Amino acid sequence: MELANHSDESPVTVGEISKRQNISVKYLEQLIHLLKKEQLITSIRGARGGHLLAKQPAEISFGRIIRLMEGQGDSDECFCHKEKCTMVDYCPLNLAWQKALDAFFLELDAVSIADLSKGCCK
Repeated sequence: MELANHSDESPVTVGEISKRQNISVKYLEQLIHLLKKEQLITSIRGARGGHLLAKQPAEISFGRIIRLMEGQGDSDECFCHKEKCTMVDYCPLNLAWQKALDAFFLELDAVSIADLSKGCCK
């Protein structure tokens, strides 16, 4: 969000983001590494360096960010004891959970980082 809010400006440093969002520098560095690996941000070295979005905020979905930070949303977690369950491949609980996750991510994919930085959602 910080990078989207400053996308028309100069690069934003980890220190600036840390202060504004009250997030530790160490944690931010982990997030930035992950976002860089996915080619969502670029980094510029030097005295005027920092980080910028590699794409326009409207091109990055909130769902993509959540999947990146939290995992793919697959229901590989069994509600019972997966190793003891004979219904694991067709369990109604797991099927319902996957259907709910699919709907959840469909909604998140409809919201861009630009939408969020403007304070609105679709």
